Amino acid sequence: MCSSDLRRRSSRSRRRLLPRPRASRARPNANPSIRSASAHDRTYGDLQARIADELARVDLTAQIELAIQSAIRHHERERFYFNEAVASFATVSGQAWYGGGDLAAIPDIVEIDSAKVAVGGTLYPLRRRTIDFIEAADAATALQADPTDYAYYRQQLRLWPTPALTRTVTLSYVQRLPALSLAGDSNAWTTDAEELIRARAKWDLLKSVVRAFDEAAQAQELEMLALEALRSETVRRTSAGAFTATAF
Repeated sequence: MCSSDLRRRSSRSRRRLLPRPRASRARPNANPSIRSASAHDRTYGDLQARIADELARVDLTAQIELAIQSAIRHHERERFYFNEAVASFATVSGQAWYGGGDLAAIPDIVEIDSAKVAVGGTLYPLRRRTIDFIEAADAATALQADPTDYAYYRQQLRLWPTPALTRTVTLSYVQRLPALSLAGDSNAWTTDAEELIRARAKWDLLKSVVRAFDEAAQAQELEMLALEALRSETVRRTSAGAFTATAF
């Protein structure tokens, strides 16, 4: 056998010994949209840590929590795209008042946009009244029938007339989001509105605790920018295309 044949056989043997490259496979859930959503899911603890870092203060843990809660209370009374909700509850024959036991959201309603009762497959709007009007109407005509009016009073819903049958009432409303307590808790205030709450909390801390008034003014400017951005996004997400501030 000639030397050239030996070299060719040796080359083929080496190729057989080399491992074949394995086809690359994407890891499960290696989806950019999934990663993005996960990154967006910032928590109450993340918000506290970021404020502490931006203030360069590690001694304000309790004050930061209080400032965040205060910032949420300040802004939760305004309508945003993330605090609108729709929910339903069933009436009970002879029951005029409805609260958290009938629908958990009722005590946390900020503003009711509409209330409708389903009768025979048709939704009928309920008229909003004052509690004085409802009580006067009930005193004049104490009857049980399908409700036509309602009042929201002491975090409860009062229907009139008092329902005689089981009906479904559907509410469209602005809600208070569940309270943040644990570091791992998360809601729209720590995600969609994180910039707004962070700026408001920093303004509060810089003004009332750190006493750095120039920096507090800068934080307030950032709060207003974040607020306008959220209001604009709320407008874009509504069909009407116009923003109406909630009056209190």
